[in-house]
Amino acid sequence: MKEKNKNILSFNDSNKEIMPKNIVFFIKINENKCISIFIFRQKKARKNFDYSKRYSNFEKKQNKSMIKHVLIPTDFSANAKNAMIYAIGLAKMMNFELIFLHCTQTLVPTGKKKEAAEEGLNRYKTEIEEKLTAYVTAITDNESFDNSLYRCLVIDADNIVSGINEAVKQHKIDMVIMGTQGASGLKKFLVGSTTANLIERTDVPLLAIPESYVFKTIKKIGYASDLINIDGEIQEAIKIARFFDASIDIFHIYPVYPKVVSIAQTNSDELVAQLQKLYHYPKINFHFVHTSSDNEVKKGVDLYVEAYKPDLLLMFTHKRDFIDKIFDKSQTKEVASSAQVPLLALRYE
Repeated sequence: MKEKNKNILSFNDSNKEIMPKNIVFFIKINENKCISIFIFRQKKARKNFDYSKRYSNFEKKQNKSMIKHVLIPTDFSANAKNAMIYAIGLAKMMNFELIFLHCTQTLVPTGKKKEAAEEGLNRYKTEIEEKLTAYVTAITDNESFDNSLYRCLVIDADNIVSGINEAVKQHKIDMVIMGTQGASGLKKFLVGSTTANLIERTDVPLLAIPESYVFKTIKKIGYASDLINIDGEIQEAIKIARFFDASIDIFHIYPVYPKVVSIAQTNSDELVAQLQKLYHYPKINFHFVHTSSDNEVKKGVDLYVEAYKPDLLLMFTHKRDFIDKIFDKSQTKEVASSAQVPLLALRYE
């Protein structure tokens, strides 16, 4: 045990017999002798930017079509319908196939009643398929969308997340588009949990569309960066931006604890100049967003959106282990639950 200052004690991974690697404990004792324990996973500091060996691989990736098949889950709600209309608008621009999915959950009894139950379930599935087809046709006709560019799918699954992941695997899905609904308390948990949980449990990009958001072309992308993996993540941001000829706002929210990147030593003008030159993309900007307390990512995103009015938010999710899931909530999930503009969550390993 090592004394950090008068009232804070810290443990680090020099205690290798009992401490997981890269875990840091801080114990704070206030004037009332109450003890608070803070547990953090140390992140690797960002290396100096050296992109000289990256651009050749980036050029090869640019020549590949990013998106061919997009999945849009629907439960026939107004919120899901709004996401469907957004997906149609995007498909008209990007020329990808839409697959509209509805998940059902049925239980088949065993024994003598099994055969009769299966017949009933087959009729029920046929009815749902007809309902989904009629529902989608009405929307696509109203949006003047070519019926050869979409199809409908009904999957029976234990829950909607597993049904979506099954469809992703079976139909080679490149992206999922879902609606979110701004809410709080129990309503937020019940309504927002599907989209937020799917962010962690799917390997394909997920585009979350806020309630009542009206489709418009993407002219500005707000890319939230921790400045640790920016050299890899910016390549994905540029691939998206090039298609729409959109600008990219890299924004970093601070203060962050434990501190990994030094704001004072980060030359944003130099960073932007390097990225613009290397990737031949001049529409890159950089903003620092200051919040009143440490690690207020959601508040920082809200401040950025209010000030700079992006058409799309871009955040990267990272594979989290057991310790992370217990002590470190997913910031992307938190933002997705209440974002005011579409949020694209991409997995970065």
